[in-house]
Amino acid sequence: MKRKTLYYIYDPMCSWCYAFNNTFEELKNNLDSDMDIVYVAGGLAPFSNEDMAISMQEKLQGIWNQITLFNGTKFNHDFWKNNKPRRSTYLSCLAVISAKLQNKELQMIAQIQKAYYIDAKNPSNEDTLINCAKEINLDIEKFEKDISSKNTLELFQNDLDKKRSLNVNSFPSLVLQNDKNIYPIAIDYNNSNNMLMQIENLV
Repeated sequence: MKRKTLYYIYDPMCSWCYAFNNTFEELKNNLDSDMDIVYVAGGLAPFSNEDMAISMQEKLQGIWNQITLFNGTKFNHDFWKNNKPRRSTYLSCLAVISAKLQNKELQMIAQIQKAYYIDAKNPSNEDTLINCAKEINLDIEKFEKDISSKNTLELFQNDLDKKRSLNVNSFPSLVLQNDKNIYPIAIDYNNSNNMLMQIENLV
């Protein structure tokens, strides 16, 4: 039997990934049971301690407004008043991978998104990520060790390498692997059936 894998390339601090959640869940619920679904942390923005430029803050606030108009996804804009934003998402990716080591990858993605987009907390900061880990009942001592460990960094590098091998440069992205063949799947934020038909036509 041919191996079928659907790769989902994301970043936990990507607003369009957040907007894609409900439609992606619908898609997953309708896929064949023999389809493997693999999450790949794509790394939107490298480590940085610099405050985000005002122009970038204004751009991202505009994107949030655009998304809300596009499909109704809600954002808490108090984030921009209550925090010192940084263009830095790699630590949140490491947090997800650390949670994956405790079998709670998807729960951590959802908790980071809640902290960021609903509770107006900053997931570029480690204390926010530790609070996320507490919320999903991770072993905190293990989480704090893993998020800064060489092993977790290597696992993240593997994800970055996978992203490049799949020729992905935007988030979210879906890529189907059917045996040795790779097919990009066009994202539809509002209609899972369009993506399902693409996949079914390829397998």
